[in-house]
Amino acid sequence: MKLFLSLLILLLFSNTYLQSQSLKLGWSRTSSYGYIWDMKAIPNQEQFLSLSDHEVQLRNMDTGDSVANYKIGTTYCHDMEIVNGKLFIAGKKLIKYDLQTMDSLGEFSFQDDNPSPGLYTTFNFVDVAVHPSLPLAYVIRERNAFLSGGCKNVSYFIDVINTDEMKPVGQLTFASDTLIKWYKIDISKDGKYLAAIQKYDPNMVVKVWSTETNKVVSEFKNYLPKPYYQNGIDLHFAEKNNLLYLSGDFVIRKNGGGLIAYDLINNTIVDSSLTYPNLYIGAGEFAVNEQNNTCYMATSGNAELYYMSLSKKSILFTVDALKEENRKYQAFNNLIYNKNKTYVIGNSENDLAQILIDTNVTSVSNETQITNINTINNIATINYTCNNQIVNYQIIGVNGQTLTSKEEPNINNQIKINFNIYPNGIYFVNLSCGNISSTFKIIKG
Repeated sequence: MKLFLSLLILLLFSNTYLQSQSLKLGWSRTSSYGYIWDMKAIPNQEQFLSLSDHEVQLRNMDTGDSVANYKIGTTYCHDMEIVNGKLFIAGKKLIKYDLQTMDSLGEFSFQDDNPSPGLYTTFNFVDVAVHPSLPLAYVIRERNAFLSGGCKNVSYFIDVINTDEMKPVGQLTFASDTLIKWYKIDISKDGKYLAAIQKYDPNMVVKVWSTETNKVVSEFKNYLPKPYYQNGIDLHFAEKNNLLYLSGDFVIRKNGGGLIAYDLINNTIVDSSLTYPNLYIGAGEFAVNEQNNTCYMATSGNAELYYMSLSKKSILFTVDALKEENRKYQAFNNLIYNKNKTYVIGNSENDLAQILIDTNVTSVSNETQITNINTINNIATINYTCNNQIVNYQIIGVNGQTLTSKEEPNINNQIKINFNIYPNGIYFVNLSCGNISSTFKIIKG
């Protein structure tokens, strides 16, 4: 006679969050100095900088009011960084300023030239990352070669600049890398690693270098199993220096997008629980606030802003362009936040907006379900409420690694999951219905 035993699985249905009705526009401003390329919050102050082609504006974060304007000595500005009281601006030149006085402390540029008859080349810096303790800056350099007849060839390099002497001292990329459209770079908090990401390519390209040796220590393009990556956009190192957050549109989630966490030491994706199917959210800028375990992410079309919980691994709520009356403030090309306050600031072309975040989000459900399942088939039945025809779920290990990701038809608001292949332990099932996410805690054993 077959012996049927009961295996107790505790399903803890965590809070499901909906869009907050009190989410609102704090302030909006229009810059009179043209397109805003970048914004940076000034450490330990209630102020931020916005960068235009010929101007840096100092603004109050709470009110958006302009405090001061500074002319800068370069054009085609794309990025800026604030490190140790210095402001670095990357454009046609790389210029170093004293943050307090805005006095220029030095500059460097590659000179446009005519290396051969019928060929004219121009150079521009498109992004910069500055070492936190050494006098080194890392820049993405774009080289435009114009041939006779109107042809144009573009190549990209990552250079190392000595910021004391403002001169190049090395290069991280080789000839084989020059066709990669390097878009963003970031340096780890301890300064040991530099990472770069390519934009708009079916295969995400990410490389990580050691700043001590200038050699590649981790990379992926086709080395990780498909379909983990597609169309990478932005990257930021976590406080844990070997962890890198990447945003993009990932085919692992049925062409959905979002955020993944990449372990550069083990060369593997350790968490993809913040990617969502059928949501085109990955292709945008993002800002991670590890102090309160949240992330702000803008969409590729800049029509929505997502506010995510890193700990709950779910979308808390979204801003849908603040409706039609504020449509011109919908795009968030850059995102900054104040760690001590609940708002985010973004920009679209020459418009800026502050979005107030109401942390008292609406809770839909908070109940505990206990299900007895047979130890032979190990089937757990989860009941939920969803009006969509398709639901998606992930099984996530206690270490945050996604074990499986599936799409299932919605049959009477119930799903059956087989845990037969998994050993005893704690698991999380992240169930997605549209832009609403529910998390079930599973204790097997």
